[in-house]
Amino acid sequence: MREIPVTRRLERMIRTRGVRLTALLLALVLILLFTGGYIYSPVKLSREYHALAEADPVLSESFHPGLEQPGIIPVLKRKVYAQALLDLAARDSIHLVVDLRDSTASLTIRGVTISRVKAKAVELDRVLGMLAMKQYAGLFSHPVEITRQHSTIVKEPIVERHAPRDTLEALQNAYQPDTLIQRPAFMELRLEHGIRIIFEQEDNPHFRDRWASIFFRLNTSLRNVSRYLYEFFSLKGMKYSPRITIRMEANDIRAIYRALPASPHMVIAY
Repeated sequence: MREIPVTRRLERMIRTRGVRLTALLLALVLILLFTGGYIYSPVKLSREYHALAEADPVLSESFHPGLEQPGIIPVLKRKVYAQALLDLAARDSIHLVVDLRDSTASLTIRGVTISRVKAKAVELDRVLGMLAMKQYAGLFSHPVEITRQHSTIVKEPIVERHAPRDTLEALQNAYQPDTLIQRPAFMELRLEHGIRIIFEQEDNPHFRDRWASIFFRLNTSLRNVSRYLYEFFSLKGMKYSPRITIRMEANDIRAIYRALPASPHMVIAY
């Protein structure tokens, strides 16, 4: 009679340990698969860019391996840039041009540059930096659509005014500049082909600037991780998102963000 409870307890312990071991092994397999998918995602994206370039009949006819020469590539990139600008000039509204070669960002409308600012520093993702010339032309020989805008900046600035006490003060206030309530300037633009453009203000002199920088980067990272997890568990395949980081004056970032319409395009050169 005493052996039955002992046997049952042993069976329960073995069963519990078996369940825990199975769960641990399953978690380990999922972690390994997720890590492997994340590591492989840049290679997969490079192959997608290659397939995109090969699927373009015009590009395939006009391009041959002999053009992949160090002395010819800068000339071809200038041609690709000019072709994209011509296409952009035919479009209405305001659009963005980013030239990493001279670290400038410009706002244009119908081919006319209405604003140009200088970046303090730029960082180019290794996947974009290692593109073959044919893949580069396939991606950037035409304007790229900005599919999503995310920023810490208020799109429509708030003007802070005090009510005048009399007519004389009202007349004086009419000639005084507006005082805008400005927030720290950080912006993310998501483009076609999974490309991301990150604009960060150069300096973070105050606590709220440093906190906004940390929160913006954390929020961006969490969105990317959640997207990777969704792609992983939905069996869609994890897609790498190459990133270009641009650091410039906060006021320049605000001007760019507030000038962009709802569905703008941009031209990229590097």
